[in-house]
Amino acid sequence: MFIDNIYTIQYYSIIDKARVRLPIGTTRKQAKLLLQYTERHHIIPKSLDGNNNEENLVWLTAEEHLTVHLLLPKMVTEEKHIRKMSLAAVRMANPQSKTQQRIIGDNLIPEIASIRKEAARLHSAYMSERNRGENNPFFGKNINGLGLTLASVPSIGGDFTFGLRGDIYKSLMLFGEVGAAKAIIQGGLAYRF
Repeated sequence: MFIDNIYTIQYYSIIDKARVRLPIGTTRKQAKLLLQYTERHHIIPKSLDGNNNEENLVWLTAEEHLTVHLLLPKMVTEEKHIRKMSLAAVRMANPQSKTQQRIIGDNLIPEIASIRKEAARLHSAYMSERNRGENNPFFGKNINGLGLTLASVPSIGGDFTFGLRGDIYKSLMLFGEVGAAKAIIQGGLAYRF
């Protein structure tokens, strides 16, 4: 599952220390008595076929929880797993609720930025592949009653796709659809294919 490297060693070092501090079967109430604020972590993440068994769960401090999630993308080799672990790390770095007490130290900011960039790249590639051609929900559909469909737009130097609202405007202007272009801009519509 995890590759043998320094990050895996660091990961299990944090997990082992947490297990000594709060052994398997510790309740949230007991964990809070010792740590005040605590977060539950799946040692083998659910997205990597981990489960909710007590043996796969550990109580961590907020700082430990963020740290292990920053380590996880560096512990797997398959691109789909790197993507999942990177996205989870990005979520950990962004507060999810007002009750979370996760403070990000200055030393982690460059690492979070790096993982955020990699997560965006991997997710973009994944979504592009997933929504290609007939898998695209807008493929062959009429765009806002304008008579243009993704399948009917001519190709210009390869695949021609619409991006943000301004790109749609430019594209419609290119095809002489001035009225349609103005409707797109005035309507505040943005289609992304």
